[in-house]
Amino acid sequence: MAVSAARRPRSARRAVAALGAALALVLIVLSPTFGRAEPTGSYRPDLPPDALTNGCWPLPGGVRLDFGYQVRFDELRATPGGGQRRMLVLHYDELSGAAAVASVERGFAAAGVTDVQVVADDFVGTAPDAVVRGQMVLDLPPSRPEGRPECRAPFSTKKFTPDMDDRS
Repeated sequence: MAVSAARRPRSARRAVAALGAALALVLIVLSPTFGRAEPTGSYRPDLPPDALTNGCWPLPGGVRLDFGYQVRFDELRATPGGGQRRMLVLHYDELSGAAAVASVERGFAAAGVTDVQVVADDFVGTAPDAVVRGQMVLDLPPSRPEGRPECRAPFSTKKFTPDMDDRS
């Protein structure tokens, strides 16, 4: 008995579909062995330390901040006299603006640095258990970085160029 020409394509399609289903079933059964990521609960990449602690853009006099903070941006600004000043903006954690300013001023005084201005503003309406409590602006003399590659990484140094859309 001869197979009609109309039946051959249908049987070929069924064979291809059956083969595809079998292949999908094999992949599903074997997929746990294909090197899946271990669930750690940490979905953020490790970030390099900020430029205040890695030696790239330290504070004058080697001052270290003794409270939690996040550097928001760090840039040079022109002064009316034609010079430049470094403006460092950071958010401070779990203390008041007055306590943060006092801590920074003590550090600069101990290091003998006098050409610095520090202003802090507590955020209004923060919850008592909020981590970030306010913003601090440090007006500093300009500084030069080390030549290491991480000293040019904008998301570590917070030294952004105006053409960058995301400055966070």
